[in-house]
Amino acid sequence: MRNKKIESLEERVRKNRENLSKQDAWARSIEKTDFMDHVTVEEHSYGEGKRERLDYIYTKACKELKRPLFFYIHGGGWIAGNKESRRNYCGKFADSGYFVVNIEYDLAPEAKFPVAINQCIRAVDYVLDHAEKYHLDTDRIAVGGESAGVYYAAFVSAISKNKEILGELGLPQMRNAKFDVKVNMFNCGAVDFKNMAEKGFPDVDLMLEAFTGYPVKEILAENRKKELEKMLPFSYINENYPPTYMIYGSLDSLRFNTFKMAEKLEQLGVPHKVYKSTGVFYGQHTTTMIFKSTKAFYVFDEVVAYMNQMLNER
Repeated sequence: MRNKKIESLEERVRKNRENLSKQDAWARSIEKTDFMDHVTVEEHSYGEGKRERLDYIYTKACKELKRPLFFYIHGGGWIAGNKESRRNYCGKFADSGYFVVNIEYDLAPEAKFPVAINQCIRAVDYVLDHAEKYHLDTDRIAVGGESAGVYYAAFVSAISKNKEILGELGLPQMRNAKFDVKVNMFNCGAVDFKNMAEKGFPDVDLMLEAFTGYPVKEILAENRKKELEKMLPFSYINENYPPTYMIYGSLDSLRFNTFKMAEKLEQLGVPHKVYKSTGVFYGQHTTTMIFKSTKAFYVFDEVVAYMNQMLNER
């Protein structure tokens, strides 16, 4: 009997990253991005690591006037992705009046929890340290992301309301203790390990094991429930959590994660809104980010209207 070659976790991660890169390139090739002509992209380093980078994305008017600040964190199943893949999406927010910070971070399995959370917080500190230079309105801050980026955005938002979380995670405190998020934008979030394992989708076992360090069978059996709960943003969300706009695709296996987040916010009395995206294309995972038709622009306008309302009210 011929022996079947068993691929290592590292080899599977490499292939996943290659596939995601191709998908992102395809998405960018079909987008309508005339708005990027009005936008400036500046790359900065918030640390010494190769992936400790971020983009400042803004229009000329945005730099000259005080504008709301939007921290955006890319997804990729914790194991893939980069900030370049989200420049167009962030650029649309910049064209709509936001000063956008597009954050990159280290990936699993090379980087273990909570390395990337620490990096996101350090990126926030870096930006706030230079807020005056760029005329940033630090009283109007939004945070968002897609897929696994929602996981990190959810943590960043929770930390903004309770800085003691950093100590609980064994991380250093922020330099900018007044950092306070006023609204969240979560697109097809990946925030519940067990729910993801139960519903399943391509490479979910790879993503979960690479990030958590535990195989899916242990996650489903709850053998590591205590350890995993410490890694879930749900464990750190309270009634002071910011108003949150959530998007999910009707055909996306991760939609159940959005339902779980909405249930948690409902229990706590946190204002939130959920948008259901439908259709063969726009009902899929995070496809509302691809500006190829009026549907994507409509969803974007809904998101911005909610964010603007919350930032101007609070």
